Parts: sequence; structure tokens; C-alpha cells
Amino acid sequence: MRLREHLPVATCIACGARSRGGECDEGCADIAIDLVDVSDIEALTAHLAASGARTEALREVVERVAEDDWDGVREQACAALGTPAPGPLPVMTIVEAWGCPACGRIDAPQPCLGVCVRRPVLMADAAEARELESEAARQADVEASLASVVTLVAHVRPRAGQEPATRAALRARARAVTTITP
Repeated sequence: MRLREHLPVATCIACGARSRGGECDEGCADIAIDLVDVSDIEALTAHLAASGARTEALREVVERVAEDDWDGVREQACAALGTPAPGPLPVMTIVEAWGCPACGRIDAPQPCLGVCVRRPVLMADAAEARELESEAARQADVEASLASVVTLVAHVRPRAGQEPATRAALRARARAVTTITP
């Protein structure tokens, strides 16, 4: 069972205890719930957007090479490689809690430090973040495959008289990558 929405959860700034009231009319289900801060989901979403922009720029070059369209493709390849890469995946902190997905009751106690100050933090089900992480890993694999071909297009200079053979080899690699990348 998953939380249906992002929920504000009172979070102690000292010990990290988290709690949110709630009560179902017919009694709550008390199950283990893994949570993450919504800020972690936002960071993963931003990472995916940056990765998607780079992947799209690389894909356009590979598709042109696969179609044997060479006019200005080297310059486009250099520009695509210059599209900022998103960097490493953001690190998520998973909060193990107990609660009820139906009413949103959350309880994640911690050893108290005696200086409780609770601030609301928007929380989400960790399954949402895990799905985004999985998508980001898949997209990183696609980006690496495309980048390998685009790097060759940008930097390989055929020897005199070998232009047709070099282009044929690059076109074959581009076609191979386009058949395995969605």
C-alpha cells in the first residue's frame, strides 16, 4: 500500500522524529511506510529533466548520422556534447515509519534529545522516489550509449580517401544505438 499524496509531516529539527495525526472511521491500518522528503523527489525530477535535455540533443545527432545526413553534423555533435550533464543522482534519505496510508497518519519516533522543535516537512512515499531513480538510471544508460557515438562523430577525422568508409562505420554504429535505445 502506498500513500496517496504528498503529506505535511511534523519533523523535529533536533532528533528527526516525524509524526502526523490521523484516524480512520473504521480503524487505521498500521503498516510500515518508507517516506522521503518531497525535496528529494524534486531533486530527482530536476536531474531527470537535465538528463532528458542532454539525451535529446545527443539523440538528434545520432538519428542524423543513422540517416546519412552529414551536413553540419560535426558542429551539432560538439554542441550536443556541450549540453550540461546532470551529475550524480541526488542522495535520498529514506525515513522508516509506521502509519496508515488511508488517513495519512505517520509515526516515525526517534530517541528524543529534549529540544523538540517541530517544523512541517512535505513527505512522499519512497516508492515514488525509487521509480524516479530507476528512470534516471535507465536514462543514464541511454545517454551513455548515445554519447559514445556522438563523441566519435565530433572528434574522429578520417584519413584522406577514407571518408566513405569512416562515414559508413559511424552510420552503422548510430543505427545500432538507435535500435537499442528507446
